[in-house]
Amino acid sequence: MSLQIIFGDISQMNTDAVVLPANPELLEGPGSSEAIFTAAGAKELAAACSEIGYCPLGDAVITSGFNLKARYIIHAVCPRYTDGTHKERELLYSTYQAALRLATENGLESISFPMLSAGSYCFPRGEALETAKEAISDYLESIEDELLVQLVIYDREDLRKENRRYDDVRDYVSRNWIGVTGGAVYESAGERLSMTARKLPDGRLGAPARESLDELSSAPALNAELSFDNIIKQEKKSFLETLMEYIIRSELKNSQIYNRANISKQVFSKTISGQSKPTKQTICALAIALELSLDETEELLMKAGYAFSDAIVGDLIVRYFIETKHYDIFDLNIALFDYDQPTLN
Repeated sequence: MSLQIIFGDISQMNTDAVVLPANPELLEGPGSSEAIFTAAGAKELAAACSEIGYCPLGDAVITSGFNLKARYIIHAVCPRYTDGTHKERELLYSTYQAALRLATENGLESISFPMLSAGSYCFPRGEALETAKEAISDYLESIEDELLVQLVIYDREDLRKENRRYDDVRDYVSRNWIGVTGGAVYESAGERLSMTARKLPDGRLGAPARESLDELSSAPALNAELSFDNIIKQEKKSFLETLMEYIIRSELKNSQIYNRANISKQVFSKTISGQSKPTKQTICALAIALELSLDETEELLMKAGYAFSDAIVGDLIVRYFIETKHYDIFDLNIALFDYDQPTLN
């Protein structure tokens, strides 16, 4: 399983398929539909849709991608939002699931979605996002095959307007982030942190906040000169046995763990076998999946040569989710995405 949140134009994605928010007659519509029709070649795509003719609400059909980077277009017939009492959310959930099933049935390995029904179909963006999360996560947990799913956000500002639930994250970051000067003034979710000593030209987060989560130096208790191979030789039993103890305690199947962590089966296998160095992102993702406490997470990080830092905004966000026991990797990645931080993919 892998569910990525990215910022971009759905018509420019190079996954195996892109999803077009469609109407039952499969005619070109506004927004993402128009962008995909235009990029694919409106005449050719319209002819292909005309051959199919019709698709019921909540279902999906597939055509060639024509001039797109994607090989296929999955036309997902989305519900229009009226007042929330006409099974709109159930229908939207069904639409996502139908598109994903079609991708699996056609042997596809990757698929990109816009946020369905959130534009001209008037779905409240917060509810549309929550439905996308549930439908995609549920589907990915139900299959054995690897499938990369991208949720493509076109207008970041519109997404932020609906993310008021992250006010507590904002407050936590504001209280704890030390920046490069030992203090920070936080404005609002997704906006820049004031950094008097250093500010990027684009006015957004400075270098410490943009660092990758696994570029942090080793924990103070470890010799910084030790390579991971040497750490593994000295700490392998401790790190891997500790991790396995948490896995056994969870009573989860391996597939449930790597799905909940939003990492691939291959990455999970290499981590639990000690074949390669686990990244800081991988360890944090596993901590979320296994519902570890903050102390347990910090111990596991330390055994692999990492530590949380108050100078890295992404670390603070991960720490907040663990401290508050909000073990939802999708919600965590949305918060990281909103702060321009690397997500746990």
